[in-house]
This record gives sequence, C-alpha cells and structure tokens, in this order.
Amino acid sequence: MTNTDRKYQSAATLLFMVAVLHLPVLVLNWRDYGAQTIFVILVLAALGMGLILRMRWVAYLAFIATLGSVTAALAGALSEFSLVALAFWAIAVIDVIAAAVLFGMLWTKPAQAG
Repeated sequence: MTNTDRKYQSAATLLFMVAVLHLPVLVLNWRDYGAQTIFVILVLAALGMGLILRMRWVAYLAFIATLGSVTAALAGALSEFSLVALAFWAIAVIDVIAAAVLFGMLWTKPAQAG
C-alpha cells in the first residue's frame, strides 16, 4: 500500500466515523435534526466510498463537505447543552482531522520517486 493509498484510506475512515457519530444525534434529537441528519449520513458514506475508490474529485468534494460539517457541528454544539452537544463536539473534532488529512493529500507536492 502506497502513502497515497493510506491517505485516501485514512480520509475515508474518518468520514465513516463522522457518519457513525451522527447516529446518536439522530436518536437523541430526531425532532430537531432528523431528516437533515439522514441526508448528511448518506452523503458522508457516499464520499467515503468515493475515497476508497481513490476518486480525486471526490476528495475535493469531501474537503468542502468537512468544512461545512465543522461549521454545522459547532453551531449545534454551541446551541444546546446535552449529550447531543457532546456528539457535535466529537463530530467537529473528527471533521477537522479529516479536513487536515484531505488538505495534505490534495495540496502538498507528491514525493519524487528514486
């Protein structure tokens, strides 16, 4: 497995983790976050699958999606004090890590062979 493969795999794993972290939000506060949370879970899963298949254009979309997700998660975390807020904080932290991995993968110069 090459270094690039590991980066795609890491980014996909982080996106899947964020999708799973949305499940407590869905269960604990369906009334406020129900339909949009299901949509986010499906989008993150689709982006993760695209990263597993090493689609570079999906990596750009995933980077933008993680930035939006960080913003939404922080807004949710700061708007209430409950278990849902803890889930939003966890989502925000993992999204920042995923965005950093994607940024490093997309905008750093690849290593020269030999």
